[in-house]
Amino acid sequence: MKTYFMSQDLWDIVDSGFNNPENPTMEKLRQLKKDQQKDARALYALQQAFHDTTFPRIMGATTAKEA
Repeated sequence: MKTYFMSQDLWDIVDSGFNNPENPTMEKLRQLKKDQQKDARALYALQQAFHDTTFPRIMGATTAKEA
């Protein structure tokens, strides 16, 4: 999975997560939106990779890092 995430430029989000900035500027808000989209793509890929019997382990995760 790590290789897949690296090939899709998603590994940094899975490995480190992302932070909501305090006092956000327009640029920080744009970056936050990009990070949230990358996180959603990574979480989707993880959810699709799990078998039905093991999916409950990550079912409640709201971020890729959490999953």
